[in-house]
Amino acid sequence: MKRNLKQLLIALEEQATGKASFEREYVFYAKLTDPSILEKASHVESQEQWSMNIEKTDKNYCSGRIRIRKTDDNGKISYVQTIKTPIKPMQADTEASDATVPDASQNMLEVAIDASEDAFNQFKLIADQGMIKTRYSFPIEGTELKFEVDVFHLPNGEKSQWVKIDLEVDQPLETIPSLPEGFGEVIYNQKNEQTDEEKQLIWNLYENVFLTKNEYLNK
Repeated sequence: MKRNLKQLLIALEEQATGKASFEREYVFYAKLTDPSILEKASHVESQEQWSMNIEKTDKNYCSGRIRIRKTDDNGKISYVQTIKTPIKPMQADTEASDATVPDASQNMLEVAIDASEDAFNQFKLIADQGMIKTRYSFPIEGTELKFEVDVFHLPNGEKSQWVKIDLEVDQPLETIPSLPEGFGEVIYNQKNEQTDEEKQLIWNLYENVFLTKNEYLNK
């Protein structure tokens, strides 16, 4: 299956270089209908990330987001702190004021730097939302691209059936490759294309599946 990408957003993968770069990505949502497909992933890593959204006010120039992510790559632990702001802040903030979908794909300017375990643990105290997940990578045949499938860890110990899928690229695409077999009910539409029903479903997924509340609130 091919889909026109003129209306979709594109992304460069985050790197902890300390230099500003453009983040552009396609974000899709799907139901995992065949969990065994995950065994075919070319790479698997565990991620725990915590973030804070900064609202646009009369005391700052634009909205943004600060995040620290812990990655366990087959026992190799790393920490990366990322700051994200809209590429066109004032325009993006105007559009975001009517947004109903949290964390929808968009053009962002980001700076990522190496962080420490202490910084990660301290940031968790003030973060208002987190994500605990396993990321499965699926290379796309004939390209250097890959689907990054995030499977979320639920409070009851189970893994989510609904997944979030990122496709990061370094140049515009005319079409998007098909997802591997094993994914159903795929939402290909991006923020500006989504129906009201899709927006409501995505909102519910973030609120009830994808996002984790600050764990210290219950202590």
